[in-house]
Amino acid sequence: MSPRSIHGLGRRFAPDSRDLLHPMAAMLPGPTAPLPTKKTWNFRGAVLDQGRTQTCTAHAAAHFYRAQPIQHRRDINPYDLYREGVLLDEWKQNDIEATYPDSKLQWGSSGRGMVKALEARGLIQEYAWATTLREATEWVLTRGPVLIGTNWYRDFELPTREGFVTFKTQKGGGVAGGHETLLRGVDTTKGIALVVNSWGPGWNSGKAKKCPEGHFLISFEDLERLFHEDGDAVSPIEKRVSKKKPK
Repeated sequence: MSPRSIHGLGRRFAPDSRDLLHPMAAMLPGPTAPLPTKKTWNFRGAVLDQGRTQTCTAHAAAHFYRAQPIQHRRDINPYDLYREGVLLDEWKQNDIEATYPDSKLQWGSSGRGMVKALEARGLIQEYAWATTLREATEWVLTRGPVLIGTNWYRDFELPTREGFVTFKTQKGGGVAGGHETLLRGVDTTKGIALVVNSWGPGWNSGKAKKCPEGHFLISFEDLERLFHEDGDAVSPIEKRVSKKKPK
C-alpha cells in the first residue's frame, strides 16, 4: 500500500453484492429487544505485530481467535492464513505470494479472503456482513467481535494521550492505505469503540488505562465516517460443537 504509512497496512476494498445475502442484521435481536449499552469481549495474550508487511486482514482474523466468546487456546499463524487467503480473494495479482516468506507479503488482501480461508480450514461455518456502524455495534453488544476494514489516515498514526485515533484536520493528513482491525468493545452511552490493532503491544502503550496496549479508541463519529468511506465489517461464525451425552 502507500509508502506514507510508517506501519504495515494491507486491506484492499472489494465490494460484492452477494454480501447482502448474509447480513448481520438477520442474526441480531429484533428492533424491540433491549440491548446492553456497552460490551467489551475478553482478549487473550499480547497484540500481534504485522511489522511492515501488508497482512493486516490475516492478523485481524488471528486476533478474532484470541477473543471471546470462544477464546481458543491455540493461535492461528496470520502469515500462513494470509498465504491461503490470497488464493481465495478477489485478485490474481497476489496469488504468487502464496509461496513467499513472511517478510515479502506486500500486496494485501481483503477481509473476505481471510474468512474464506477460515472456512476452507473447516474452522467456521459461515460469515456475516455489515456496512453500517449500527449493525456492527449491535453485533458486538450481543454476539461477539467483528473484523472491520476501513481507510487508515496518517492522522491515526499518532493517537492522543487518551489512546484515541482521530481526525486532527478535516482531511486527516490524507489516506495512508486500507487497514483491517478487530472491533471488540463498544460503549453506546459514550459513543466510543475499542479496537485491536496489529502493530504489537508497544504501539499506543502507556496511554489511558481504558485503552489496552496495542489497541486504540475511536469515537462513533469518526468510525461512522470510515464506514461511509467504503468501510465494512465481517464476523466469522464458528461451527457449533455438539456435546454428546455419555452412554
